[in-house]
Formats: sequence, C-alpha cells, structure tokens
Amino acid sequence: MERQPASGNWSIDGDEFVVLVNHDAQYAIWPAAKPIPAGWKQAHSPAQKAECLAFVERRWIDMRPGNLPDRPVQR
Repeated sequence: MERQPASGNWSIDGDEFVVLVNHDAQYAIWPAAKPIPAGWKQAHSPAQKAECLAFVERRWIDMRPGNLPDRPVQR
C-alpha cells in the first residue's frame, strides 16, 4: 500500500521529495513515497522540498533537453 504524505497533499512543503533526472538531463521533484516512473532515475536522496529545489537549481543550468545538438535555434 502506498504511504500518503502527512499533509495528505503532495504539494505541501513539509513532505519529503526526491529529485529525478531523465535521459535528456531534465530534472523533476517527485514525492519520495511514490514509485519512480519509468525513464527516470533518482538524483538526490529524500529531503524537504526546498532542499530538492536548491539541488535542481545548482544542477540544471541548461533547460534544453540533453539530446539536442549544440547549435543555434533556427527561426
């Protein structure tokens, strides 16, 4: 059975989250009690939401997917 967060709502700051990263080097905050979705892997241990957001801020410098070639955008 899935554990529900203490708040009953996944968006409350008091709940624990993990940081996930996918093959495109995109990051996501995910409730620690929920199973990790296919295509994602854990990049940070369970922590408070603010700590997870700070981790993403330090790591995710380029918002473009990691599989894009390094060239200017054509308009």
